[in-house]
Amino acid sequence: MSLEHQGIRTEKGEYNRWVKWQNAIITNALTTLENALDVVKSETDKWKATLKEKANEIIDVIDNVVKRKGVLSVPVVNAKYIAKIGHRNELQNPDNVKRIAEAKKWKTFEQVKDDYARDGADFDRKEVDINKQFVRLQHLNKLMQAYKDFKPVMEVHSEYDKLNGLAKIKYKKEYSYELEQYPELREKYEELVGENKRFRPNEWQSEIEQIEHSIDEYKHHASGRAFILATAEVLFHNRKELERLRENEEREKNRQKESVKKVNRGID
Repeated sequence: MSLEHQGIRTEKGEYNRWVKWQNAIITNALTTLENALDVVKSETDKWKATLKEKANEIIDVIDNVVKRKGVLSVPVVNAKYIAKIGHRNELQNPDNVKRIAEAKKWKTFEQVKDDYARDGADFDRKEVDINKQFVRLQHLNKLMQAYKDFKPVMEVHSEYDKLNGLAKIKYKKEYSYELEQYPELREKYEELVGENKRFRPNEWQSEIEQIEHSIDEYKHHASGRAFILATAEVLFHNRKELERLRENEEREKNRQKESVKKVNRGID
């Protein structure tokens, strides 16, 4: 039986106890460090997530362009929806553009690109449809006008066909102008009506009112949708404009550095 087992402390035993004590301290320290690193990593991830959430490419571009130029730039070409806006100077106002970006919850240009593609396609489809309705409306209005012009003449002609003898001669003399107009107005009317020569003024008027309502509703919403799409075009343009401005600034810095170097070489 060893001296340690007999309760007698030895130098070797003391050393072994010291090693165990040191190992315990190191193990505890490593555990504490690992826990601390986990906390740091967790807080770092939260911080990165917060930064990512707060990051806003759109506001950054707007602020940087305005800082350099005072207002936003509005493109003259390749701006399909800007061309539909009457007061384009409103698109130069950064506050107007920021309001649209916030309302649409745009934080990245990828979001702007997606909305522009989807909403632009929808706008174009509705515009094509409303243009077709407008053409139809013009045709219906011509039909109604032709009907209004032709109806009294047609009624005179119909009455004339019913008469005979002196009554017919007298009627023709009294309504000579209307009877002379009948062939021309009839031809004009039939050209508009086409194969179906029936009078349908009530149906035409009902369709006119429906189309006019659709057009009014379209106009009411179209200007707002066009302004949003135009805002996206302004943002795309100003992102490129900011890149150009920064490239010019970088070239100017390099030029100044080169000038300083030449001056210094001359002094040396």
